[in-house]
Amino acid sequence: MPNSTILQAIASPYDSYVWKSICKAKDMLKDGFSIRIGSRNYSLWYSVWSELGKICDLVDYVHISDSTLQVRDIWSNGLWSFNNLATPIPNNIKEFIQGIPIPKFCHIEDIWCWNKSQDGCYSVKAGYAFLLNQVVMVSSSWLHIGGFGDGGTILYLMLSLGPLSISVRWQPPDAGYIKVNVDGSCIISSGFCGAGGLLRGCDGQWLAGFSMNLGKVGVLAVELYAIRQGLMICLDMGYSYIWCESDSMEAVRLCLLSVIPTHHRLAVVIAKIHQLMRQSNSCLITHVLREGNASADLLAKHGVSQVDSFKLWHEPPSFLGSALLADSMGITFLR
Repeated sequence: MPNSTILQAIASPYDSYVWKSICKAKDMLKDGFSIRIGSRNYSLWYSVWSELGKICDLVDYVHISDSTLQVRDIWSNGLWSFNNLATPIPNNIKEFIQGIPIPKFCHIEDIWCWNKSQDGCYSVKAGYAFLLNQVVMVSSSWLHIGGFGDGGTILYLMLSLGPLSISVRWQPPDAGYIKVNVDGSCIISSGFCGAGGLLRGCDGQWLAGFSMNLGKVGVLAVELYAIRQGLMICLDMGYSYIWCESDSMEAVRLCLLSVIPTHHRLAVVIAKIHQLMRQSNSCLITHVLREGNASADLLAKHGVSQVDSFKLWHEPPSFLGSALLADSMGITFLR
């Protein structure tokens, strides 16, 4: 199928039963895939480069001055930009595009990724499980744990022991290192996301902070964007011994992989983080419980509602007063 993929295939009345069955399953599986933009060498209007399909089918017309534009032409300074287009694009289409992560410097192939696996690779087993979940509603899954191996034992122990609590506090970095705490925030009702972070020295002194309004990019994407931005600011300010903390275990796991999962929908962001880590003399990325990441959480929540897409805080904002004080005093929180 030239200039297309199997996800855009359509069966005709004269096709074989096998091909019709494949197309029927494909229509149900399509929701499990997403595009991972890399090189951006697609036609902006006439190629299928996102889940939206061809953008030309979603607008009233394509202005002749825009007809030869590629996807890369609406990407400027790390952000999607529609300001120079003569073609009117509906706001809901703009919001969807703004939520698609693409690289600024990394050159990775454009590819379709399977969202239901950690490595982004599709398998028949994964596809079958996804199709079953489309038609079968499973409820009260915890009630069935006892019927599977040691699951019942684990659940029994959890209920017997009762809730466990641990003490959590912000820990300053070792001398010679700076610490950057980062976080992402997503509003469930609207889908809008923000990221934030702050840099501090071994004595807890404020070095810089940032907050970002990222549109609708998704939970994992916003966590990775926060890590990427935090590392970029550290290096731009001349700090090369870095300890980065995030309360997203999955984001930290992806950053520490020795090999980038090429089919992951966020591989371009992960690759950028790996590149930044190599640029430093020493870079640690570790997981922290959210109680030890309160200041970054407040900056991320501020980013969701701020007007500017990015703000660099040279001085600590007033809304961080209590959280910064608790961190500097070593106050512990129970989890």
